[in-house]
Amino acid sequence: MRAKVTVVIPAFNEEKFLGACLKSLLSQEIKPDEIIVVDNNSVDHTAEIAKEFGAKVVKEKKQGICYARNAGFDAAKGDIIARCDADSILFPDWIKRIHEDFENSGIIGVTGPCYFYDFVGKRGYKKMPKILHTALFFKSSKLVLRHEILFGSNMALLRGAWLKIRDEVCSNEKKFHEDMDLASHLAKYGTIQYDPQLIATISARRVKSVKAYVDYPLRWIKSVRHGRKIRKLRKKKKSLK
Repeated sequence: MRAKVTVVIPAFNEEKFLGACLKSLLSQEIKPDEIIVVDNNSVDHTAEIAKEFGAKVVKEKKQGICYARNAGFDAAKGDIIARCDADSILFPDWIKRIHEDFENSGIIGVTGPCYFYDFVGKRGYKKMPKILHTALFFKSSKLVLRHEILFGSNMALLRGAWLKIRDEVCSNEKKFHEDMDLASHLAKYGTIQYDPQLIATISARRVKSVKAYVDYPLRWIKSVRHGRKIRKLRKKKKSLK
């Protein structure tokens, strides 16, 4: 029997982007078994749009991506919890590839690259994100952390693994990248796989300000240090057994 997949989408005032994201999910070669949109205090039509597309709406009053993500993961009923952002547009084989990736023994999390669909036009949009998200973000993080990380706009993990780490993950998103923190806690229970063919496209809205080019690297450094501390603590606990 094929594992069931729940897709969780944290959302705060995402009426502009959410519809396209949900259309891409409903157009999958293999449909998700459940779609959850976490309404994180939106004051626009985010919740209404989610319901129009048949998604389950979960309310989360604590503001922040970590709280919204956690609420969605806790509400998920699928064996696999996939996650994207409200501005993610997923390739048609996204769910299919997630199923295939988790057929590999020992895999508890998967992730893949994201390309901007509105950065510098139709022809040039792939080059910069490929350098940022693949060469720098994934490869450099793996080099120092000794495991693959997760990218929140394009990822999935086993629900059973989430239940093991849900009380350990951190909620300070202003200090750490929440998806990197999630991966650091997840890595002790199995293998996180990077699948270059598990592709999503996202808006470049978050990197169009100068602040993003300062804030993002600083939080990456803090996330790496945090992840290494988690790894050292894990090794220390093993040595004491």
